[in-house]
Amino acid sequence: MPPAARVLTTALLVVALLATDLLSPTLRLPQRDRLIPQEVFGRGLARGLFRFGVEYGSGVRTLVPGAASYMVAGYLVLAHHPWWFTVAVAAAFGFSRSLAILQFVLLGRDGWAQFLSGHSRVLERLGSTVTAVLLLVAVLGG
Repeated sequence: MPPAARVLTTALLVVALLATDLLSPTLRLPQRDRLIPQEVFGRGLARGLFRFGVEYGSGVRTLVPGAASYMVAGYLVLAHHPWWFTVAVAAAFGFSRSLAILQFVLLGRDGWAQFLSGHSRVLERLGSTVTAVLLLVAVLGG
């Protein structure tokens, strides 16, 4: 695929996924609908948090709440970056998905869970919007 066609395809994919996320009351994209079982944390907190981040961030066992991960995956497939760049993005994504749980464990505030449950769809859409803007800047500016 010529570079100009890749840029256009990536931009259209990002915009379409963002529109899907913003206009849908719930996100209907391919995903697993099972949560990560508690036994993941059975071998210690540090190891459990790492495994949780890997499983949650990769979407192997849990819900994908927003279109951001699909946008990034499409970008990585179409942009032809070196393999280490893709691994770095995947690691950052996995870490970011586990960061909320780490904050909850470290801070231990009860209000955190209530806030999150009341604002989750807004936060998901905000995450997709920020991701879309960053990817469009990367695609159209690069």
